[in-house]
Amino acid sequence: MRKYLFLSVLFLGLNSCKNEINKGDQVLGYTIIDVGSDIGKGRIVDLSEIASDITYIPLETTSDSFCGGYPVVIYENDRIYVRGAGVIKVFDKSGKYLFTFDRIGRGPEEYPHGAPWIEKGTGNFYIESFKGRSKVVKTYYRDGTFKKDIIMPYGQDMFLRLRRYLTNCYVCNLIPWIAKDEKEYFAILFDSLSNVRGYIPPPPIDTRLISNNKKHVSLPEGVKLLIPSDKYNIGSILQYFKDSIRVYTSYGDTIYSYRDSNILFPRYVMDYGKYTPSKIYINQEGTNWDKQITLDNGFYYETDKFLLLNYRLRDYAHEPFRGKRSYLHLNDQVITESYGYYNKITKRFSLLNHPLKNRPGFREDIHQGPPFVPVYLSDDNFMLAPYYPHDLIDYASNNRVSQQLQKVINVLTENDNIVIALVKLK
Repeated sequence: MRKYLFLSVLFLGLNSCKNEINKGDQVLGYTIIDVGSDIGKGRIVDLSEIASDITYIPLETTSDSFCGGYPVVIYENDRIYVRGAGVIKVFDKSGKYLFTFDRIGRGPEEYPHGAPWIEKGTGNFYIESFKGRSKVVKTYYRDGTFKKDIIMPYGQDMFLRLRRYLTNCYVCNLIPWIAKDEKEYFAILFDSLSNVRGYIPPPPIDTRLISNNKKHVSLPEGVKLLIPSDKYNIGSILQYFKDSIRVYTSYGDTIYSYRDSNILFPRYVMDYGKYTPSKIYINQEGTNWDKQITLDNGFYYETDKFLLLNYRLRDYAHEPFRGKRSYLHLNDQVITESYGYYNKITKRFSLLNHPLKNRPGFREDIHQGPPFVPVYLSDDNFMLAPYYPHDLIDYASNNRVSQQLQKVINVLTENDNIVIALVKLK
């Protein structure tokens, strides 16, 4: 009741904007997601609930195309991109190797270090860099040729998580935060002409938060945090749905939507029911640390039909197991997390129970492959996940898969490039 009262007061205070509508949101209002009722229960969710098809694509294996360990995979505009070791390997939709994008250098069309990101929709490249003493976004066409430099506002500040937003706009976090009109903002929007289009405020601070900074690791003499430690621990998170920007914190129970006039509106409220803590600890201190539920700050997938999040359940986990958090992690650990699937059409929330022991994700009931956990959502409604060849080979040796998937696995060797599972969403 406390949080709903808080949201009502927030709406009254922002009454002048009550008629605004974002393209990604049908109406101004928030949805209550009943998470608490499914804690301790959950169900196995078939991939076919959200997907019409899944295709397994072995990436071509050559000395030039091999991706190595722990790649970051992206799919946009009928191409597969694999980031790793400071370069991007580019493949077509069938897995054929096209080229490696690498423009590291000191020339006017090059960048000194790092690997670019991929634009939603177009598949173009972009990266934060420098031009003289100015910070710029260097942009490249899909074929790798140079497009143009975009001068970034606030050139003396640090930009984090630069992201292409809409057709002609970028959004990114700022360090330090900006103080403007007696308010603080942690992110900025700017267009390709370097005009500031908006500032994004952090979510309201929950009054239940308890932060004890006494046990922080001491910094070397002369080194200072760019963000005050209390704000750094809380952490404001940016995610995206179509033309909407989502803002939340791991410890909060509300996901906000950014709108014009630099304002946040509540969009989703997590109702943890009897599992709602009276106090929220953010430094792993206090006897109640393991009795609170938080959100994974890097796992957020939203479509017209569903919202997929990852909940850190801690003591409330009913399927804890020892394993790897993702294919990027080397060592096993005790995992007390659970993926949560909210169906926007039926208004039903479900924690995803493991289709196989110690294997979380959606049950792959289309080709009977291994459980599916997405790592990327494309602009044209595809999800994808990478699999190492030896994982698929081992899986097929212990589980019956479809003839179509078996044909793919039959030609794999353990030394081949990764295999991409490409899921077409309904």
